Amino acid sequence: MSRGYGIRRIATAYLLAVFFLVSVILVSVTTVDQSDAASSANDETVIINIGDNYFSPTTISVPVGAAVQWSNQGRSLHNVTPDSGRAFGASIAPQTQYTAEFLTAGNFAYYCTLHGAPGIAQHGTIVVRAQGESASVEIKTKGAVPAQIVVRVGENLQWINKSRTKQQLAFSPPATGVDPEVVLRRVAIAPKAEYSFRFATLGSYSYRTQSASGSNVGSAKSAHKGIVRVIPSG
Repeated sequence: MSRGYGIRRIATAYLLAVFFLVSVILVSVTTVDQSDAASSANDETVIINIGDNYFSPTTISVPVGAAVQWSNQGRSLHNVTPDSGRAFGASIAPQTQYTAEFLTAGNFAYYCTLHGAPGIAQHGTIVVRAQGESASVEIKTKGAVPAQIVVRVGENLQWINKSRTKQQLAFSPPATGVDPEVVLRRVAIAPKAEYSFRFATLGSYSYRTQSASGSNVGSAKSAHKGIVRVIPSG
């Protein structure tokens, strides 16, 4: 074996060792990032849970710039596939997550190709509001639409009564407004009227809507649930 050949072999071995080391480092960084994502259902991240075979919530409204994380809590492989375009999407193994940031306003419908189709079975929609666009929930006879909405601290949220009867909006526990003297516990909204509120504190707030007139007032069977998620201001 010539001296030149031996040097080339040593150089090749060295380069392979460096490549292997760099690969390990890159994989480690990716793994750390995924672990952070798994544990960081932080105040700014909007979580959509994946089960076998559904997305929950199915529809959610978020402000532009929000980060949405799909967390696979099921036992099967699932994926997030847009109805059109490829702006986001991924295959998500059990007990792992996928996060996408939505920087453009619009309605983003998606589904799992393994267990659904556009608008059928395992599917969902992200409604992204433009900067300055009003956040609103329509109260209908069968409940609030969307049932879950995400707003930023201080952002105005409107409930619009689209039903023909007075609707009662009840929060438990109560929510504190930007004006500390304003606390949202219970409010009645007349037909075609609206009610506005600005949340001051981060967190998830559960509420019920139900008709404030008739024999079903106060009945749990006639109530519909809604959730407001409050994230930091942009």
